[in-house]
Amino acid sequence: MSGFHATRDERSAAWFDALAQGRLLIRRCDRCGHLGAPDRFACSACLADDLDWVPASGAGTLLARIVDRTNGSDVVLGLIELAEGPWLLARITEPAEVGTSLVATALPPGDGRGEAIPVFRAVA
Repeated sequence: MSGFHATRDERSAAWFDALAQGRLLIRRCDRCGHLGAPDRFACSACLADDLDWVPASGAGTLLARIVDRTNGSDVVLGLIELAEGPWLLARITEPAEVGTSLVATALPPGDGRGEAIPVFRAVA
């Protein structure tokens, strides 16, 4: 599972560059082909550390959701299973029930953030 709240560095630059272009990336193992979450730096199937960035469809299903009230405003976070298999923890932009089909978009930098972040909304 991934929330991938990393800051830009050599390992995460491709992730942030793709989000800035409105694309969602995940990791693929060069050795066995297993697909993993963006914050993985070793394959969870074979433990190899040769991972590539590959595009994800952005489609997923909401598995669980919570409301984060930490900073005085309600932010809905969802545990999303991507169509490709990996799970992400990301912001949800509108009310959605567990089991809802979602699609990812990128929220441009702002509100003190220097990078775009993935957000999900219900499929129309």
